[in-house]
Amino acid sequence: MLLANSSGTYDADYTSLTYKTNYRAQESGTVQCYIAGTATVDVQMRSQSDAPWLTVHSFTESGAQEIRLMPEMRISASSVTGGDAKVWLVER
Repeated sequence: MLLANSSGTYDADYTSLTYKTNYRAQESGTVQCYIAGTATVDVQMRSQSDAPWLTVHSFTESGAQEIRLMPEMRISASSVTGGDAKVWLVER
């Protein structure tokens, strides 16, 4: 599932919509990041809606990372130049 930007564009700095995971204790997921050009993409999670966001992984190039899921997740992309930055999540 693509972690969507509300504007539908991915070629500038953005923070995605908040995604509510199918969280279960000890559940993990795989995050795939595609960066064309340059960008810093932070995977952020939190335990509940009034908790602060926590960056659990940062990408500066395309790749994938297995992560422990929390109930809420979002992406923060910054310094996006020369292309776009997109992130997908596969839950287990």
